[in-house]
Amino acid sequence: MYSLFLSKAHYNLAVAYKSIFDVANMIRAFRKVLDLAHPNTEFYANARDMIQMIEKSIRENNGVDLDAFINAQDEFDRAFSLMEKGDWKNAIKGFERSIRWHSSLPQPYGNMGLCYAKMGNKQAALAALEKALEIDPNYEPAILNKAATEKLNEGQCLSVDLKVTRYYGLR
Repeated sequence: MYSLFLSKAHYNLAVAYKSIFDVANMIRAFRKVLDLAHPNTEFYANARDMIQMIEKSIRENNGVDLDAFINAQDEFDRAFSLMEKGDWKNAIKGFERSIRWHSSLPQPYGNMGLCYAKMGNKQAALAALEKALEIDPNYEPAILNKAATEKLNEGQCLSVDLKVTRYYGLR
């Protein structure tokens, strides 16, 4: 049974996620529209077209398929939450899982570098930050965090809050 009300609600939700660059949840909401809307409706056609456009962009610009991109974002979001709680070791593991799904974004590397710096592992922190900058030489959080980390002695924990970035991957 098709539900016009629910398909409109999920369509609006997808548009809201799009406005905050939450690609994974946007795609989930658009996919729900495809499940709920009648194929002859404008909502269905718009959702289908948006999914196809995003999938093409991700494949061309990021070199991964849509599901890998979504899985990477999900892992990143979980790791980011752990990082915000100060659970550095588990956050690093989460960022590593995100990288396994999608390795060409600087954010997981940059945030791993911050976690390593918070644990006092200067060399691992600098290696992760340098990898972020290798991917995007203009990635400001990594530039700033690398400068602060270079001032540390090995074993000295970073005590200030530095710049972090949420997941984004559409270039």
